[in-house]
Amino acid sequence: MLAGYGIDVAKKAYDILNTLGIVFAFVYFVIVLTWQIKDRTKDLKEDAAKRERRELIKGFSVCYPVAIAGLFVGPRILGRLMFPDRTGAVAYVGGVILAIMAFWVTSLFLPKIGNPFDQMNYIGPAFALHQTFNRLACSVGICCHGIPWRYGMIYPDIARACEKYGIGTQVFPAPQLEAGLMFVIFIVLLIMLRKKKHSEHIFPIYFGIVGYLLEFMVGDDRGVNLFGLFNLMQVAYLALIVIGIFFYFIVRNNTSREKMKNEGQIKPVKA
Repeated sequence: MLAGYGIDVAKKAYDILNTLGIVFAFVYFVIVLTWQIKDRTKDLKEDAAKRERRELIKGFSVCYPVAIAGLFVGPRILGRLMFPDRTGAVAYVGGVILAIMAFWVTSLFLPKIGNPFDQMNYIGPAFALHQTFNRLACSVGICCHGIPWRYGMIYPDIARACEKYGIGTQVFPAPQLEAGLMFVIFIVLLIMLRKKKHSEHIFPIYFGIVGYLLEFMVGDDRGVNLFGLFNLMQVAYLALIVIGIFFYFIVRNNTSREKMKNEGQIKPVKA
């Protein structure tokens, strides 16, 4: 049975975990921004390093707040579309899509921060970390649940799962499983970032696939359905997969061009 035996305890636990997710994501942003600035100015002379540091801080102070704003606004937009008659509904995947697109578009106008696709390598782990805490919050907040499953978990009597399926019904641990999977990809993305490997496409595709498949096991209301086949959450997850595939092919194309350019520079010119 999940922690929390009263609605007040559940709400407090939900708020605490959500707050921790925001705090840890913010700390992560500060660390990676400091890391980037240090890495990109280490080989410059003092005056040049100061100018470069100043420009980077200016650029990052625009792009990252825009992404964070998208992360807060997007879930409310998608939640409103899913539940037109319900106030306060949120859907995190809407925030991820809006944050990624807002950051990418903004960074195009701030070339000093570098390739926007490279910056996505740094953003992905933050999204994964925040979503880990977000789904844990949903778990202890007893608001989200899976469909009935004989090997599932039993929620407290006050949970929505008990209200829908009956007290004592075992349900699939959808939010708990998603939290675990998000933490796994967070670690993987951190390792790739440390090794300076391209990972800008991995989180959108991974999150999209995980979210889309888990939607078939989710038991709580998903609001509007399209053609009786997909709910808007699934459509949003599919859109996220498309974004990730787009990032993959764009980066691969740019990498191939850069490789050909470098090879052309070292090869002797034929008469």
